Amino acid sequence: GLVATGLWILRDLETLSRRDVVLAGAAIAAGTLLVGMALTWLHAYRSLLCSKADLGDLLRSRAESERALAQRAEEMRERDLVANTASLRLSDAVNSLNDGFVLWDKDDRLAICNEHYRKLYPKMADLSVAGRHFEDIIRGAIARGLFPEAAGREDGFVTERIARHKSSDSTVVHQLEDGRWIRI
Repeated sequence: GLVATGLWILRDLETLSRRDVVLAGAAIAAGTLLVGMALTWLHAYRSLLCSKADLGDLLRSRAESERALAQRAEEMRERDLVANTASLRLSDAVNSLNDGFVLWDKDDRLAICNEHYRKLYPKMADLSVAGRHFEDIIRGAIARGLFPEAAGREDGFVTERIARHKSSDSTVVHQLEDGRWIRI
């Protein structure tokens, strides 16, 4: 209809006014647009019909994925519970020791220490927290005057203390602020 009208109008282009030419162009554009929309809708409708079977497969696959995800989440909750229980048991065991105890991880960060250890060094108890780097704790202790022998040579003292700390056969004897001596 609209396309045929547009073509008929174009045939008599020489006898038409400018207004008529514009209307004819608009009619052709509108017709082309309608045909394009109809073809697009037809393609979408065919795709939808073909994918009805695929939709069922997708829904089943989604349900399986959701079940697998729920199972993994449950397994993670169980692992967290086991890990938390083990952590609490380790903490209780370490705190039940009569001596000061501290454990460092492979990166020289404090992993765990007990209350007896914190009581040996009350001025640095706030530094003795899990995750704190050994060097940072030593530097904090020096800044608080806990190692008077480090005065004036702080960097050298820290370097020596780290070397002794990393040596598995090294024993350090240290005098506490209250005059007691301890072996580390």
